[in-house]
Amino acid sequence: MNLIQFTSGNRLSYAILNKILNWFYNSKNDFDKKFRDYGYENVNLDNLNTLSLIKKEINLQKDDNQTSLIKFEINNNLFNLLSKLISEQKDLIKNLREFYSCPIVVSNIELKRTKYLDKSVEINKNVYSENYHIDKYLNTHVKQFIYLTDVDEKSGPFTYIDKKDTKKFITKYKYKNRFSINVNESQNLENKEFEKKHIGKMGSSLVVNTTECLHRAGIPIKGNFRDIITITYVASPEAKYRNEKHLIEKFGIDFFKEENNFSKKLAKPNSKKEIIIFLLKYLKFKYLN
Repeated sequence: MNLIQFTSGNRLSYAILNKILNWFYNSKNDFDKKFRDYGYENVNLDNLNTLSLIKKEINLQKDDNQTSLIKFEINNNLFNLLSKLISEQKDLIKNLREFYSCPIVVSNIELKRTKYLDKSVEINKNVYSENYHIDKYLNTHVKQFIYLTDVDEKSGPFTYIDKKDTKKFITKYKYKNRFSINVNESQNLENKEFEKKHIGKMGSSLVVNTTECLHRAGIPIKGNFRDIITITYVASPEAKYRNEKHLIEKFGIDFFKEENNFSKKLAKPNSKKEIIIFLLKYLKFKYLN
């Protein structure tokens, strides 16, 4: 096994800690087992009213036809609606708490529209994460993807490779980094045997361990687009995060100015010392709380 196969494209130190942490995560039920072994699970959203209101709100914002990526501005109405949406994810958050045996906190929320992108021009760029990649964080960092529009093959569905097949993909196609495989040319590869495409109606949702599953944003064909909410959750062995909306409530609308900064603080240790401290804090919280 070479280094890329071992790390799946993540940092070596993170990959080592992730493999250690995986020994301590729960596997008591179907969610735990599937999420641990395959790195993803479908999420059922029973109530679509909040999503409908979010969709209505973003449709009031101007769509710049000249850009392939729209990041919607979070105003007070959207802030309140997104906060409500988090409250409605109680079943998923409960599952994640039980899996990790520690508090779960929302560290980032993104609201985007992706449109057609000419990769023959942008071949050496990563405009909206359309290239295969791993999120370089600890595996306590996971993402929930929620569609605000109906998404089919033409709309650029979120595309991922489960945890076990990620290593097979890396070996077979000699994956090295997010620029080593041309996603235009990849349409001719046999990687369809590994790819999973998240296709579904508005409200379709998926939670993915994006630190161990290769994934990418699909590219819509011309005239189509995809609206998506991405919620980042981090498992943190600190009691103050027992409320999943701790950071949202503490910072208010300024939470959205931080982008990925909270995620980096909670799941991206900068040194070996910080990695060891995190492991010790996690084990202490799991067995003494």
